[in-house]
Amino acid sequence: MLWKTSCLVPVPKKSRPSDPAEYRPVALTSHVMKVLERLVLAQLRPQVRKFLDPLQFAYQPHLGVDDAVIYLLQRALYAFGWWRRH
Repeated sequence: MLWKTSCLVPVPKKSRPSDPAEYRPVALTSHVMKVLERLVLAQLRPQVRKFLDPLQFAYQPHLGVDDAVIYLLQRALYAFGWWRRH
């Protein structure tokens, strides 16, 4: 089952780490495993979507930090009544 294994590679957080805590583990997986994960995700995402919070911006297709910031700014401007004055 070689396709199920992954190789953990320590990647330094700093340019010259002096402590083992200054490394982050990165798992390198095989291409077969990545394709399998995407196939499973494609089947699970429609089933789970109805249970997700509408304000879930992370790990969603076509949504990201920009969308979260725009939503937050829009809510703040409405709360302070900026849209009604201008």
